[in-house]
Amino acid sequence: MKRKKNVAEMAADTAQFVKNTSFVIRNIKWIAIIVAVILGLLLVVFIIVGIYATIQSNFSTISAVQANIDPTAQIQFADTTGDTLSLQDVALSFLGVPYVFGAASTTSADCSGFILQTYSLAGTNVVLPHSADAMADYGSVIFDASYVGETMDKVAQTADTAGWYSTEDSPDPGVKTIYFPSDDGTLTTLLPGDLLFFNYGRSTTVGARIGHVAMYIGNGQFVHTSNEREDCCIKALYTVSDDGTVTWTSFAKSVIKITRVLDQESYISYQSDLTGSPITDITATDAYNLGSYLQTAKSSLPDEDKYSAAVAIINAARADHSNISTELAKVYSVSTAKAALTSETKRLVRMSIIGTYWDYVPAPTPTP
Repeated sequence: MKRKKNVAEMAADTAQFVKNTSFVIRNIKWIAIIVAVILGLLLVVFIIVGIYATIQSNFSTISAVQANIDPTAQIQFADTTGDTLSLQDVALSFLGVPYVFGAASTTSADCSGFILQTYSLAGTNVVLPHSADAMADYGSVIFDASYVGETMDKVAQTADTAGWYSTEDSPDPGVKTIYFPSDDGTLTTLLPGDLLFFNYGRSTTVGARIGHVAMYIGNGQFVHTSNEREDCCIKALYTVSDDGTVTWTSFAKSVIKITRVLDQESYISYQSDLTGSPITDITATDAYNLGSYLQTAKSSLPDEDKYSAAVAIINAARADHSNISTELAKVYSVSTAKAALTSETKRLVRMSIIGTYWDYVPAPTPTP
């Protein structure tokens, strides 16, 4: 017969049970903490891997797109004969090249780095400093706000190129010519290749009068690179309303000096096929989409007809006060695959943005 436990034994058993239970609870607590730490570490690893994968994916996408629309490799196909057409051709081959402060190469550049590279690669034999403020001291002065006390928009005037009468300076190749009258009655025009200097930018924060530089490309537009968001792109100095009223853009209101560093003998006078109001913004994506249109929808046409088709799209954008991609969307659907453009297609796009077609033999690839 089983003996009943006395009170002392029962108390001892109870104490042991409590002790065992406390041990288990303590162990469970530590196990829970360890599991929580492991799960936390796994979550951190998961997040890091996810972020890394996203970054890699974005870089891959950027690289894939830049391989097609970043025209760094185009430079070997740009004109390098040292004239104004060469300057514009090389400058436009930089469309989409990333803005990097302090850089001056074919893969990245800041504003002055882009300009000095353009003049160098175009074969002009013009050597410029890597500083917008210092660059403003080179060449002949077309306009200087320090002389007149006003920015460009307060001094410059426009006239229809078709009725240009002055023999002192060539007119703009586009519909309208920007000119600066002087006290002696002479007129100085703004021409492709001229450098525009602005009163904003990094240098102005440390006391410099000039902080940014761009290059005029005719037709009321200039090419520049000023920030990481837009990279190298094209902007407008003015717009023209349907009734013919000219309105200066904020960029024109910031221009405080204009110089010409290319000698007159290197200037080629030509007539642009562009009409209407300047497009306020042309990006590397616009250039790529236009090239895709030529290479796909107009592939059977000879080069000059492809050029004409591209000009028609640009002129439609200028007439509608829109942009190239918007006009293309009306007649063509750009593939999301971003097929590579041929060097010839890229060249035709650059010509159409300038508004003139010309033949040349591509020069050898320059050393960056």
